[in-house]
Amino acid sequence: MVGQSPVDILEYDYTASQFRLKGPVKSVTRIHETLNEKGDFETIHGVWGDHYFIDHLNFNEKGNLTSMYQETTKGDTMVIVKIEYDNEHRISKLTEHESSIWKKYEPFNGENWSSRYLYYSYDQNKLSSIKAIGDWYFSNTDSCRLDFEYKDGRVFKKTISDTENKTTHVRDYNYNAQTGLIEKEVISISSYGHDLGSNQFKYASDNKTLVSRVF
Repeated sequence: MVGQSPVDILEYDYTASQFRLKGPVKSVTRIHETLNEKGDFETIHGVWGDHYFIDHLNFNEKGNLTSMYQETTKGDTMVIVKIEYDNEHRISKLTEHESSIWKKYEPFNGENWSSRYLYYSYDQNKLSSIKAIGDWYFSNTDSCRLDFEYKDGRVFKKTISDTENKTTHVRDYNYNAQTGLIEKEVISISSYGHDLGSNQFKYASDNKTLVSRVF
């Protein structure tokens, strides 16, 4: 959605648990309003909708999202997401189709639809990188990559590299030594030479429940 960082855009939710669903869920329909905090209707996935968007989500027997169809309350499909998995049930490819902002009522596969892709790579059973092909709205090229770095089994850095203009978005993660929970997330764009800020995380006394996240 509008306001998301490049890292958030490339890190898709694709399991039932990430959608806060439990049990053998096969499909879900959800409705969300596009009204933002300022009272304006904003764009979602680069397209204009009416006041509400309707999501139709479909899951496989492993609880992994296989497809999502996003449409307006008028029944016009705006976004189609398809997800593929490897033999180990890990996400391997995501394809997102979206309609044109100005000609949104054209049927799917018409000339006013565009497509973009994410390809996932693994190293020692950990996600090592996501390669993005197509227009993801934050890069001047049609190709970039999100890399993950690990320490003690946890991600301590995420980096997006643009192959043409070398713009690099970086997130560094600091964890509590006793609980293992993330305490701080530092956000920066290295090509501009400055930090954009950081997120501070606070937890309840049970050392499990997130109480607040302050930027």
